[in-house]
Amino acid sequence: MMKQLLSISLLFFFFLTKTLAQTHADSVRFATFVTQVKKYAVDSPKFHADSSYYFATQALKFAQTTGNKFLIAQGYYYQGASLVNAPLSMANKAAGREELHKAARLFKELNKKEWYLLTVKDLYILEGHFFDGKSEKSGLYQALAIEGRSDPDFQYPDNLRENEPDQPMTRATILRVIRSGERYIQQLKAQNKPELLMYAHEILGKYNDYYGDYPKAIQHFESAFHLSETTHNEWFSPIILNGLLPTLLNAKKYSDSEKWSKKGLELLQNLKIPELRRRFLDFMYQALKGQGRWNEAVNYKEKSYVLYDSLQDEAILKNGVYMQEKLGAERKQFIAEQQAHLQQQRLNYALFGAGVLLLVIVGLLWYNNTLRQTKRQLEAKNAEISAALLRGQTQERKRVASDLHDNLVAKIAGLRWRFQMIEKQELGSRNLKLYEDVGRGLEETLADVRMISHNLQPAQLEEKGLVAALQKMINDTNELGKTLFHLEIPNDLPRFTPNIEFELYTIALELTTNVLRHSKAKKAGVTLTLQSDMLSLIVLDDGIGMTSTSTNGMGMQNVRSRVERLRGTMYIVSTNGMQVEIIIPNHALRRT
Repeated sequence: MMKQLLSISLLFFFFLTKTLAQTHADSVRFATFVTQVKKYAVDSPKFHADSSYYFATQALKFAQTTGNKFLIAQGYYYQGASLVNAPLSMANKAAGREELHKAARLFKELNKKEWYLLTVKDLYILEGHFFDGKSEKSGLYQALAIEGRSDPDFQYPDNLRENEPDQPMTRATILRVIRSGERYIQQLKAQNKPELLMYAHEILGKYNDYYGDYPKAIQHFESAFHLSETTHNEWFSPIILNGLLPTLLNAKKYSDSEKWSKKGLELLQNLKIPELRRRFLDFMYQALKGQGRWNEAVNYKEKSYVLYDSLQDEAILKNGVYMQEKLGAERKQFIAEQQAHLQQQRLNYALFGAGVLLLVIVGLLWYNNTLRQTKRQLEAKNAEISAALLRGQTQERKRVASDLHDNLVAKIAGLRWRFQMIEKQELGSRNLKLYEDVGRGLEETLADVRMISHNLQPAQLEEKGLVAALQKMINDTNELGKTLFHLEIPNDLPRFTPNIEFELYTIALELTTNVLRHSKAKKAGVTLTLQSDMLSLIVLDDGIGMTSTSTNGMGMQNVRSRVERLRGTMYIVSTNGMQVEIIIPNHALRRT
């Protein structure tokens, strides 16, 4: 009997030892995966999103083979956190949310408080930064993360509202976070934990901003920043300023905003976070604009859009249409602000000009000098237009067209109005001829700028298509009274893709503009026909033909580039006038 009991005890001890050893081995192997996840995590110098996600996935797969619930819960957490923190698509953010909720349910079941609170904190980051920064869910997760660490009698909630739709954060929830956070800060001060204290101040800065208490929000953000300097946390310092600066701007503290924006740009010189650098450039723009220093502000906005252009393709690849729409909305907002400033500037010029009287001779010299400057501006804008057309950026074309119409047209019209106030009777014959030449130049320049701005991005092309846009262009051109154009185009011409219609429209516009400028023609024609194997665009006139200079100018070079992009061919005949024929093969035309 004793031998049997001894055998059973030895057998039980053997299996217990083997189980403990296997559990230890599983934990060690799981830890090797976790080490790699942390090595490439978002707050690591070796941050690499794909690597972090790969090792997190491997850790979860291994944990599931062991059957150990605690390891499985950790696996869900690391995989969810890697999806939350990596700059992936919004679909992957949603997948990360699912993994974190799985982890939270298991940690609650296993009564693992610290791990549960860590998961809740990442759920707050996810809801707060990627879905709705002021949602009720986000406030709930933040309150739980703080209360769980400050209250030793913390009770797990019944659920985390994971299946509820997002609702705006209530003031009651905001106050709950603020009050819990203030108690937590007092505990951290007593425990002398500066790094956790830094994070707590940053959170309270954000929630006091939500509540509308800007002085307290600024105080907490600045405390967090000074703690980040004390703890040498260079990575988190600009994150804190990213929260402080909107609060300062909301409080209209533009001078302080400028100071902290400069500090943020200095910190980011050694950190490769281009999107955050772009935000600080925008903060500087808003701070300077708030102080009335518009010219300096625009310089920073232009730097921001240099980063915008470099980030646009990367943003589309990483974050899809979400980031593209976000950046596009920012640019539209900037254009609206710039137009409002230009309108105010024009009003100021008009009020100033109404009270100024100039001597005749000084006035003539000033007008001539201003006209030369205006022509140089027009040439620069034309170069900008050509570059924008070649890049095919519709948004840039709209901006340039609006800038030409609202700025240069107004200036030239103002010059013409002031010029016409000069008393011609007091001018000698020589000055009278100069007066008439300048007047004609102003009229021609004004007509050219108006035609260019209207034809850059015609509404008919976007709304009604190529046929309507060409008809409108010919009608507008004929109103100039220089050359009479005749348009032949089938009414049943099918719609092509927007890119192709814009290319064809721009080619026709450039060729008709060349006729007006160089041919001295009385009559001209534009013919567009679609055959079974090709599309033909012909522009001809009865003028003097084209010289080698005009055929090799920038306008014709742009036409050649566009024809090449459409895989077409261009033929030029310059005898008894000029004829340009563009042939586009049918296989290069994409219909809508």
